[in-house]
Amino acid sequence: MADIYLSLGSNLGDRMQNLAQAIEKLEEMGARIVSKSSIYETEGWGNSDLNDFLNMAIHLQQDIEAEKFLKNSKKIEAEMGRDIHQKAKENELEYSNRMIDIDILYYNNERIDSEELKVPHPRLQDRRFVLQPLLEIAPNFIHPILGKSNQDLLTSCNDLNKVHLHS
Repeated sequence: MADIYLSLGSNLGDRMQNLAQAIEKLEEMGARIVSKSSIYETEGWGNSDLNDFLNMAIHLQQDIEAEKFLKNSKKIEAEMGRDIHQKAKENELEYSNRMIDIDILYYNNERIDSEELKVPHPRLQDRRFVLQPLLEIAPNFIHPILGKSNQDLLTSCNDLNKVHLHS
């Protein structure tokens, strides 16, 4: 049984409904939700023209390999209207508005470095919108590469984008 930590985000359409629908689809694919963070409103990251996001973190358990879970996550994103061909270019990161974004932050304590999947997420320590919700559900989880807790990662995060509880 794998312990998987995700970041979910949406900045198009009914953002609250998009988050709820993504969680429902994860459950339909066999995931058991262990815990969910509060929902946070955050500024778009990497592009000032982006709409504000709603973001949250979830901890789930599922008997599934990491690559298969990634495939299922991408399927959910596509079903919910995300362009699956939209990718960040090498050295020229492009960020865009999206109905749903599902990022695998941690998969157990594993380090995965394949062409399709990098775990822990390579930029989670740089993103307040990821760390703030993650702190609610896993403050003491130790990043398997950096050797720091999520609490310590947030304390040292230099991201100045605003992150606040959604009302």
